[in-house]
Amino acid sequence: MLFGGWGGDVGFAGVRGLNIQGTFVKFTAIGVYVEAAAVDALRPKWAPKSVDDLETSEEFFKDIID
Repeated sequence: MLFGGWGGDVGFAGVRGLNIQGTFVKFTAIGVYVEAAAVDALRPKWAPKSVDDLETSEEFFKDIID
């Protein structure tokens, strides 16, 4: 193990799943940090949308990273 047992080849990614009722479920999550100015710039277009709409919107994700 490299770096005190922190995953070695997975680059500090940690556990990538959960054991739920005896079944290991793999998942991936991406965290993005943005400055307040970016939030202000996104607000006019995206504020009327629901959280569910934003979570599934490829266009919203592209607006954040572009």
